Amino acid sequence: MNSATDSQRIAALNDTFRRSFLGGQVVMTPGVQSLDSKQLHALIYAVQGFDTFNEDNDPYQEHDFGTVTIQGQQFYWKIDCVPQALKEDIL
Repeated sequence: MNSATDSQRIAALNDTFRRSFLGGQVVMTPGVQSLDSKQLHALIYAVQGFDTFNEDNDPYQEHDFGTVTIQGQQFYWKIDCVPQALKEDIL
């Protein structure tokens, strides 16, 4: 998937999921899970509102990776699309 059209379609799907967390599964590391509720809400809000994509953090223009800073701590987020057939094998 190297065409601009494919990248735009993927970016739109990733943006929709990132902004709503609907239609997919959110997975968090144990470190993120251990945050207090105020920090966790701030992190979720920051990820959902992230829109600072550029050549450095989004070379394929798919909006699938970013970093946010909450109270001086940097967090990385990543979106991976998994084909339905593979999901059935995993579950």
